[in-house]
Amino acid sequence: MSDITEEARRLQQVALAGPIGKRHSSFALYRLLSDCMALAVRCMNASEDRQALIDLIKPDEYGKGRSRKGQVNASSSEFQLVCRFVFQHKGTSASAERSNASRYGKTLEEAFKRQIGPTKIESFLREQGGINALFRRRPLRSTSVRTKTLYLTESIDVPKTGEFTITLRRTPENAFEVIAVRSFPGQATEGERS
Repeated sequence: MSDITEEARRLQQVALAGPIGKRHSSFALYRLLSDCMALAVRCMNASEDRQALIDLIKPDEYGKGRSRKGQVNASSSEFQLVCRFVFQHKGTSASAERSNASRYGKTLEEAFKRQIGPTKIESFLREQGGINALFRRRPLRSTSVRTKTLYLTESIDVPKTGEFTITLRRTPENAFEVIAVRSFPGQATEGERS
């Protein structure tokens, strides 16, 4: 077993051992992401290390019945590969696993682009407010955004019943600035109409 394989398995055990990703363990997550970034950078510099990591992620590593989405895409970045392996939590939904791993991988990609290295990423995340300091502020490739949940730059007050409209503007940080909130008093909501 190569030292890359051993390190990847060690990091996976750290992730599996604790409540990584929950509010009270954010600092532990930042430490783990720092180690993940160091491993990814090592894989970037040696093709045999990258291949050893890909071999770890093959679908049969996690059992039968995984969807094609669980397979390795050869064009995935080293950051995505490391995070996909390390953050495979048993007991959570497969889509949540992929989502968290992808989010952490994109965060590390953005840090690398900004020349925030493995030795500085932990303190950067602590000082700048966490994963969103990089994840939400990364440039988006597409010209439109599809989301179910909006990240607003400020709180809004809306009526519990009745209809309302919100006018928003997307910011460069991929959040939404509230321009206006308008209520329509006296109008029934969809559920109250007969």
